[in-house]
Parts: sequence; C-alpha cells; structure tokens
Amino acid sequence: MKTKSLFKRGIKFVCIVVLLLCSVSVFSQNEIGRIRTDSLRNVLQKAKTPEEKLTVLKELVTINRQQKVEVSLGKEIMDIAMQLDSFPLVYNTMAELGRYYYNLDMRDSILYWYSMIDTISRRRKECPDALFTAGSLVCQNYLWGEDYEQAMNEAIRQVNLANREHQEYGQARGNYNLALIYQVVGQDSNAVDIFRKGLVWLDKNPDWPVLELQYLSDMVISTLRLDLFDESEKLLMRYGKLLDMMEQDYETKGYFFQVRYHRCLLNSEFSELYTRNGKMRKAHDYLKKAAAYMSDSLGVFVKFTFYQSEALYYIKTGDNRLALSAIDNALALGGNLDMMTLKMQVLRRSGQLKEAIQVYKKILEMNTAVNNNAFDRQMAQLRVLNDLNDGEKRTRELEHQDAQIASRQRLLIHILATIGLLLMLVSLLYRLYRRTRRLKNELLNEKDSLVESEKQLRVIKEKAVEANRLKTVFISNISHEVRTPLNAIVGFSELLVDNSFPEEEKITFAATIKRSSELLMSLINDVLDLSRLESGNYNFTIKEWDAVALCREIAASLEDKAMPGVKLNCVSAVESFLLNTDRFRLLQLLGHLLSNALKFTLEGEVNLIFETDRENNTVRFIVADTGCGIPLEMADKIFERFEKLDDFKEGTGLGLTICRNIAGRFGGSLYLDTSYPEMSKGACFVFVHPCGLENSKD
Repeated sequence: MKTKSLFKRGIKFVCIVVLLLCSVSVFSQNEIGRIRTDSLRNVLQKAKTPEEKLTVLKELVTINRQQKVEVSLGKEIMDIAMQLDSFPLVYNTMAELGRYYYNLDMRDSILYWYSMIDTISRRRKECPDALFTAGSLVCQNYLWGEDYEQAMNEAIRQVNLANREHQEYGQARGNYNLALIYQVVGQDSNAVDIFRKGLVWLDKNPDWPVLELQYLSDMVISTLRLDLFDESEKLLMRYGKLLDMMEQDYETKGYFFQVRYHRCLLNSEFSELYTRNGKMRKAHDYLKKAAAYMSDSLGVFVKFTFYQSEALYYIKTGDNRLALSAIDNALALGGNLDMMTLKMQVLRRSGQLKEAIQVYKKILEMNTAVNNNAFDRQMAQLRVLNDLNDGEKRTRELEHQDAQIASRQRLLIHILATIGLLLMLVSLLYRLYRRTRRLKNELLNEKDSLVESEKQLRVIKEKAVEANRLKTVFISNISHEVRTPLNAIVGFSELLVDNSFPEEEKITFAATIKRSSELLMSLINDVLDLSRLESGNYNFTIKEWDAVALCREIAASLEDKAMPGVKLNCVSAVESFLLNTDRFRLLQLLGHLLSNALKFTLEGEVNLIFETDRENNTVRFIVADTGCGIPLEMADKIFERFEKLDDFKEGTGLGLTICRNIAGRFGGSLYLDTSYPEMSKGACFVFVHPCGLENSKD
C-alpha cells in the first residue's frame, strides 16, 4: 500500500511539473510577443518609406494573429501594397483576413474577402495561392455548417480550377478539402486516398508546413478508423517532428503558435492508436500527456478528440463508469451520432438497458433531424434555381421585345426615307415589297413556331399533372408502408420495457422489432434504389462476368429462404458464359425475382434457368416457380409501385418496379410469361439481357 501511495504521489508531481512548464512556456511566448509588439510600434512610427512600413506591419500581424488589431493592421498593409502595385501581398492579406473571420464563424465576411481575391485575380488574369487558401476556408465553413452539397461543389470547383491552371498549391488545397468532406461523411477510404496524393505534393514543396500540419492531423483520423495502425503511427511521428520544428521556429521569432492545441491533439491521437491496437501501457502514457495540455480554452475539435480517446481507452480497460463520463464530456460539446452509438454500447454492456434504449431513441431522432435538414437545404437550392430560371426567362423576353421595337424603328426609318427620296420611289418600293414578303414569311414561321410551342407546353402541362398525381399516390403508399412496421416497432418497444412480461415473450417482442426494422430498412433501400434508377443518377459499371457463376451464386445465397420441401434449382445448358454486365445490379434483379418466388412457393420447386439466344445476341434469365400463380389481368400491373398480390405478405411492393428499371437500364426487358403452362399454380418471369454491352471506363 505504501508503494502504491508513493507511485500516486509521483504521478501527481510529474503532472504538476508538466503543467508548470506548459504555463511558463505560454507565459514566455505571450511576454515575448508583447515586448516585440511595443518595439515594432516604435519602429513603425519612425519608418519613412512604404517598404519599411510594410516590413514592420507584416511582423505585427504575425505576432498579433487572431487579435482584433489584426484587421486594422491588414487593411493598412493592403493600402500600402496597392500603392506599390504589390498584388501578391494584397492577395495574401485578404486571405489572412478570411482566416480571421473563419475562426469567428462569420460566413459573410469570409465570402466577401474570398470574392475580392477572385475578382481582382480574374481582372489581372492571375491565379494566386491566396485564392485557394481563402477558397479552402469557404469550403470548410460550408462543411462545418453541415452544408455538404455546397462544400462539395466548392471543393470540386477549386480542384478543377487548379488543374486547369496547373497550380500545385491549389491542387493540394483542393484535394485537402475533398478529403475532409469524405472524412466527415464517413467515406474514410476515399479520404485516405486523396490525403496520400496530397502528401506527395507536400513532399515536393516543403515550404508549406502549415498545410502539411493540417494534412497530417486530419489524415490520421481516417487511418485510425480504418485500423491502418502502421500508417497511423508513421503519420503521428511525422506530425510530432514537424510540430517540434515549427514550435521552435515560431518561439524564436516571437510569433504566436497554438502549442497546447497541437500537443493535446497529437497525444490524444497517439493514445487512440495504441488503444486500438492493444498497447494499453503506451495508450495510458499518451493519454496522461494529452491531459496535461487540456484546458477550456482549446477548440471544440481538440477537446472532442481527447474525450474520444479517453472513452476508447476506458472501454478497452473495462472501466464503464469512466468511459461514460468521457463520452458525456464529448457529447456536451455537441451531438455526435458515433459518440451516441458508443454510449449506447457501453450502457448495454454494463446492463443499463433502459438508458441504452433512451440513447437509441435519441440517435433515431438525430438521424431524422439530419435527413430533414438535408431535405430542406435541397429544396431551398431548388427554389433558388427556379428563381434564377425565371429571371433568365424574363431577361430573354425583354431582349426579344427590344429586338422587335428596334425592327419596327428600322421599318419606320425606311418608310420615311422612301417618302423623302421620290426619285428612287420605284426601286425603294420594290425593295420594300421584297422586305415585306420576307417579314411575312418570318411572321408565318413564327406563328407556326408559337403553335408548336403551345402544343409542347400542353404536353408538358399534362406530364406535370401526371407527375403530381404520381407524387400524391407515392406519398400515400409510402406513408402506409412505413407506418405498418413503425407501429410494430413502437408498440413492441413499449411492451419490451414493461417488466410484467416474461423473458420468453420479450424475446418474441425483440424478434418482431428486429423483423419490422429489417422490413423498414428494406423499404427505405428500395425507395432510394428506385429514386436513383429513375433519376439516372446511378452509373452502371459494366465488366465481363461469368453469367452462369452469378446465377449459382445468387441461388446459393437464397437457398436458406426456401420453405421446407421446396427445392431451389439453378439450370444452365452451358457451364459458363462470359457476359458484359453490372454484377451488383444483375444480382439485385435476380435476387428480387428469386425472393418473390420463394416467398410465394409453399411446395414444389423454384427454378433459375439461364439460356442463350445467339440469333438475337441476347441471353435470358428465367425464374419459374410452382407457387400461388398470378392472374392474367395482373400481368402488367404487378410491375407498378407498391403493387402486391397479397397485402398480408411481407414486402415493400417495389421489388418488381426496381427490377424493370434495372432491365431497362441494361437495354433489355423484363416480363411475365403468360404462356407458362403452370400459370394457375405458379409464375414465370423472363429477363432478356443484351450481349455486347461496352465495358465501363476505369
């Protein structure tokens, strides 16, 4: 016990020493900056030439970074730089002012300075680094505001501009923005690939240490999520070396540098790395180092990273109480779905099921709110686009009216000239006749054009009315289909928390909730798939695949769904057949057809038949069953949305609609074979797939 007490005292002593050293370091940094500021202001008063003033002002801006005085100093620099025609300095100063307002989350000011750089550089036909620095701030401001569409559009625009102008710094900045967006939306593999490309550029250009620091600190977040431990450790080592170099350089020059911010972030990420790969002693040491740099003055991102690494460490060591405390600290900084999910898992593991269910409900509410916000943003963008289109239409109408007025004025001038020039009456009359005839033909053509336009508008109106009707039907059906499983989930969830039911019945309730959740998820996935296919936003990836092998693969994956006594057969006259197709969409189509067949076949067999038709250069995938059959009058109607033969059977009613859309995208067809001999006792669906589709370009 005595040894343990001494050990604790030793730890406390080390922590106190570290905190004192950090405090002394910060104090010395601030004191050096204050003394240097006073000295430079005296020098500025004595400076005579604009060049001397610029040198002093730039030093003052660097020392007073992110202070209120930075704005006035920056404007002084721009005024002098304009007089000296030093536009690179003007651009850089504007970008620094954009950074100042970015840290204060003032979007209008960020956009203002970004547009100023863009306007001046376009006028001078230049593409400075500062344009991409300011553009990166705009992109990140959209990103942290959860305006992902705007952020992605701005990032792509900057990358395209940088590629077009062969601007390496712009390429590095633009790709950093893209990687950050992919990271935020959870596509860490894409983020890591882009980060790696950016590091190649940074290796060629060692003069961008601040950008390299951003790359390293953000890239390691994605590599840790992907369990790339070796790469993460190398990145953190490089981050630490760069941080040491920059800290020493800034301290020597008396410049402000966020030492505590980066030290806390670096040690927190080291702790998370060693926690994830099981090196708990190292994880504990780095967590203790990070704690020494923690303070309320640090940014939300750093504090969140620290609490996250702390939570992961205590989860790994089995201390649920401290893990929940760290998670609550992280959630106090702002709602985070991943952290909420982690809290639910810890509560469930510690046996606090009621609290876990409450957290799960909050997660569902947050997901709903995120989806609603995204929908509202998209609708707002559509309204803006509609307003722009209306404005363009009015502009074109005004231009057309101006042209008509000008034409009439010219005609009047010709008439007056004809009256004034009597000697040329015959010639002018002849010319006027020809001109009148030409105008008549033009008017007739215009009349025909207007008639045709009226017909087109009538057709468009009819389509719009039909689209509105389909929308109403769709909303009605989808609300009904969502309500059924949702009612089951809500109802049985309430029963599940009721302690009056035995455990056996609660297990049944949980199974019902799970089945209803899967049905709801299936409905959502089907609706999303149908939306992508009908809007044309999904690109098929056509490659060469063995069609027979794909048939066997999907049949094997669905074998366990067959009813007892029902046999699932895969029949093919050939052992293999190479077909250019999209593997995922073909398997999805066949999976829907086979799932329907197995669902409605209580006895007998379900056959997946593959046939080739070399004469028509096509292949056929046939799904035949011995189920309940389909009435002839339903042969076409079953392909409509939410159409179901049996309303009491589970399913979304979208499967065949999706299948027909996929078939159409392949350039093929899907139909119900009404000549099938067992039509009264089964059904036969035929999918015709064309051969010779062109492979997608990589």
